[in-house]
Amino acid sequence: MSNLPWGVMLDRLGPKFTGCAASAGFAVGLFCCSFAKQNGDALSVGFFLVGFFGPAIQLPTLHLSCLFPDGGAIVMSLQAACFDGGCAVFYSAKVVASFCGVASPSRSPSRARCTRSFSPSGPARRASICPTSN
Repeated sequence: MSNLPWGVMLDRLGPKFTGCAASAGFAVGLFCCSFAKQNGDALSVGFFLVGFFGPAIQLPTLHLSCLFPDGGAIVMSLQAACFDGGCAVFYSAKVVASFCGVASPSRSPSRARCTRSFSPSGPARRASICPTSN
């Protein structure tokens, strides 16, 4: 939904202004997300802003393909693939963590402290992960 207004802005104002505006809006969204623990609505607003401004950060970079007149389409497709494949880093980290036996913390805010269910490896492992466990 947000690509249409960002595309119009890109055509009229150029990639530099569009990228700067998108980065500023993205930063505001991340700032809102940082207050999620104090205010639950801030997380929703932050996610909306990150989702709205996120595609606009990638959009101006597609103009880099103009630097390569012969292989512009290949450069654009490789660049889009790199942006879309960026999530593979997080999946790889999850696979390595599960292979090494590192448990992930609970996703619910009420269970943010370390508990017995946090680490199945016993008290020594739990103490190395969370030295102030109760």
